[in-house]
Amino acid sequence: MFYIAKAQDRSGTGAKRAEFHPKHAAHLDRAIDNPRVVVSGPLLDQGDAPEGSFFIFEATSLKVVQDFLGQDPFAQEGIWASHEAQAFDWRRGKPAP
Repeated sequence: MFYIAKAQDRSGTGAKRAEFHPKHAAHLDRAIDNPRVVVSGPLLDQGDAPEGSFFIFEATSLKVVQDFLGQDPFAQEGIWASHEAQAFDWRRGKPAP
């Protein structure tokens, strides 16, 4: 099953986000099987500065995705003010298995 997730950065955490980005990227790189990161990238403000994160995961359950997000360095270091995930019925543009 696919899941989408969105995280919103806490205001004023741009420098901390940049500092912890390598650890965040390494965390995502480990998600190759349950969960598997299919799509990821920063959400941008009107000035093109990161202000959050967006993901599409493939996983066996919502709990797997929620646990993975909670273990992300951006969550652990208080960069994300919030994060949420929900099931997603991917109909168009879905990559071939």
